[in-house]
Amino acid sequence: MNAQIFLSCGQNLEYDEPRFVHLIEEKIKSLGFDCYVAAHKQSSRSIRENIFKQLEESEYFLFIDFKREELKAASSEAFYRGSVFSNQELALASFVDFGDDILLFQEAGVEIRGGMLNAIQGNVEQFVNRDALPDRIYELIKTKRDKKEWPNLTKNQLKLKVPSPAFCDARQTNNTILRHFFIQVLNNHHRKVALNCYAYLDTVLNLDSGQKTQTETIEFKWSGYTLPNARIGPNSSRRFDAFQFPLQQPDEIQFKVFTDSLEYYPCRFVNGPGRYQLTFSVVSDNFLTARQDFKLEFGNSLNELKFEDEQI
Repeated sequence: MNAQIFLSCGQNLEYDEPRFVHLIEEKIKSLGFDCYVAAHKQSSRSIRENIFKQLEESEYFLFIDFKREELKAASSEAFYRGSVFSNQELALASFVDFGDDILLFQEAGVEIRGGMLNAIQGNVEQFVNRDALPDRIYELIKTKRDKKEWPNLTKNQLKLKVPSPAFCDARQTNNTILRHFFIQVLNNHHRKVALNCYAYLDTVLNLDSGQKTQTETIEFKWSGYTLPNARIGPNSSRRFDAFQFPLQQPDEIQFKVFTDSLEYYPCRFVNGPGRYQLTFSVVSDNFLTARQDFKLEFGNSLNELKFEDEQI
């Protein structure tokens, strides 16, 4: 689970840019990071399916503005155009919460503060020698990694799993005892807080009959908390209540959801002992939706109950 650096820079063969892109990519990977380099195909589909998605999934952003053709200027000093496509990627990146996790480089001679650099007022490092650039980038990223400013094991994602222990027994106000089973939601990012997280049961698949049901969109309860939305701190986790069983009636599953209508209650889809695949998801304001399949098997005794997450 390596952190990913989104490498945004020109790839024009005429200016020998792909050679430097490859060298920089190899330097990045040698430091234990994944590296995404956008294929510069300008179409609405490639931008939507590749650029947007990869920007959202990347932890760090590296922008390199190579100089291209010379621009006509009123003064005698020569200026050059940078990569238009890279500046477009920088514009898109400005909508992603990279914070300080961004490095900006501009080749000497490129129009200073041209394109998006002028709009975002970023701290740009200028370079003269392209041959020295891969080593310079290597040293900067290595320093950030070693200082834990850019940890390479962080991920811009939430992950769902069965915690250990998976349940606890709690006495209720009516003196009954419920065995509560949980799902743990991990925030794998080193600095971002996951905001307004909501948990849902998307589908129920009866593994014995093969019947699959899409449930109503209804919020599940976070453990020890009375509101449907919660925050999860960086490198932290939070549990929500997946389901529970009364110790006196171990074949009767219950769910804690925010609803006042039986029509929305998921119990009618898990109607008695058997084997089920439950697909849960967690949505957040600033993370991609996390989704995971879980296998539940229960009978007439809690000793028969099995609950585990499955790879999807």
